[in-house]
Amino acid sequence: MVMIRPHFASVIALGSTLCTCLAAVRLAAQPSSSPQTVATAPEGRAANPANQGRLALDQYLDGIAAQFEANRSAAVAAVHTRAQAEARQAKVHAQILSLIGALPARTPLDAKVIGETPADGFRIRKVLFESQPKFYVTALLYVPDGQPATGKRAAILMTPGHAASGEAGDAPMAAIFARNGFIVLSYDPIG
Repeated sequence: MVMIRPHFASVIALGSTLCTCLAAVRLAAQPSSSPQTVATAPEGRAANPANQGRLALDQYLDGIAAQFEANRSAAVAAVHTRAQAEARQAKVHAQILSLIGALPARTPLDAKVIGETPADGFRIRKVLFESQPKFYVTALLYVPDGQPATGKRAAILMTPGHAASGEAGDAPMAAIFARNGFIVLSYDPIG
């Protein structure tokens, strides 16, 4: 049986941190007006004085995000060797851990496959595991057909999103990955 044993509490925290970072990068990629100018309302709408503070805050945060992105780009551009890449990786890992705090102790997952459904080119296993003692997580594990039962393989952790189609919004992407040889774990959100 295929077992994937990442520490899910830390993965979820890391995912939240990465989403925040990606949002900052996305903000930095958007054009912003210079600090001396006042942003105006969209064409055809009167400027709302109540939005001026919000617009100033947006510009301020855009500037911070742009500076972080510039610093990151410079640091990445300075990496030319494997040793430099490994040193940067260790530094970023330490920074992320300092932001999210210490990781909880590893505990047994006590994973169980509670069902399996065949699909076109892969199988979907319904999995139940404990990310922490007595904290149960349900998930779907997409396993490509023809994969060996043991050993290392490429895997993707698919975090839950908010798709227009509802709960199964990530299923088509997980199926595409599985048909292309990736093992995919798609866990259910809390609640």
